[in-house]
Amino acid sequence: MAGLALLFFALRIITTVRLRLKWAMDDSMAVASVVFLIPVVIIMQFMMQNGLGVDLWYLSDHQITEGFRLFFFLEMLYLAARVLVKSTILCFFLRIFSNPRFCLIVKITLVFNVLIGVTFFIFVFFQTTPISLFWIGWQTKEAKRVMLGIIRLTLPHAVLVLALDIWVLILPITQLWELGLKLRKKIGVMAMFSFGIFLTVVAVIRVHQLVLFARSRDLTVINAQKAMIWSCIEISVGIMVSCMPHIRNLVRHIKSRIREKRGKEKEPSNEAVFIQRSLVPISVGDATSEPALFDEGLLLKDSAATRTTTTTTTTTNTDAITTVSTTIGTGKMESINGRSSSYTSDADTQV
Repeated sequence: MAGLALLFFALRIITTVRLRLKWAMDDSMAVASVVFLIPVVIIMQFMMQNGLGVDLWYLSDHQITEGFRLFFFLEMLYLAARVLVKSTILCFFLRIFSNPRFCLIVKITLVFNVLIGVTFFIFVFFQTTPISLFWIGWQTKEAKRVMLGIIRLTLPHAVLVLALDIWVLILPITQLWELGLKLRKKIGVMAMFSFGIFLTVVAVIRVHQLVLFARSRDLTVINAQKAMIWSCIEISVGIMVSCMPHIRNLVRHIKSRIREKRGKEKEPSNEAVFIQRSLVPISVGDATSEPALFDEGLLLKDSAATRTTTTTTTTTNTDAITTVSTTIGTGKMESINGRSSSYTSDADTQV
């Protein structure tokens, strides 16, 4: 799963470079998420080699100590990676939606997400005094207290994360129906955002595994194996979900290039829908005003200048024709009245 997350991240970077998209805060958050995901995967591999999933009675003292030591650092990295993944998604919402009230709600959610991460980071880091008691406490009577401390911190955190996942999933859906998009495009956009359901499902499975771990009698690593694996999967799926809008834009770009090569009609635009410009809600009761057109290539400016030149030329020609007609008409009338015929000279006739 971590490999798929890295693939999605690579496609995100390719999309940003290939389509020349503006680098924003959510892109930086995505990079930081991947930076923390990589050591999480590496530590998981070391824990597997040190007996993760094997009963403690079959492990050496060194393996048990190293296993708890690695688990301590894994917790730190997981908390940081989870905060960054959620922040990536929330910063993306701020990037594409312009509703002030909605943006305020997203910012409050962003602050709440950071506070959860910082609070539990402090609790986990200082849950034992000294800190080394976390990985050597199993050799003393403190072993049971250390394990129970882990459970008491992990379960509430997992429940809060699950609730936050559901909230983040609901947030964009409340705005999509107000956008000025056709029904087909609305359904497509909602389907893209609905990939967050997978992140919520993974969070539910992780909570279930943690509950099983808490109810187990021996509280050994054999019962915590699945919970740690699903924690790693949760981070990976979160990165994949945060990269979905960029993947969608890349697919649209590739389809457009294929149609061009086949000689079919080119799509109106390959520009990213949710990256370069904001989505503005449209209310039915609002007073309509003249739409502001995006003059790409200065086409509107040229056409306006052409229309102005044509109008001026037409007006000038009309004035000239009117003047000539008036002159000729006046000459004829005066000739009829018996006045001097020299008024309609050869020069006047040539005009």
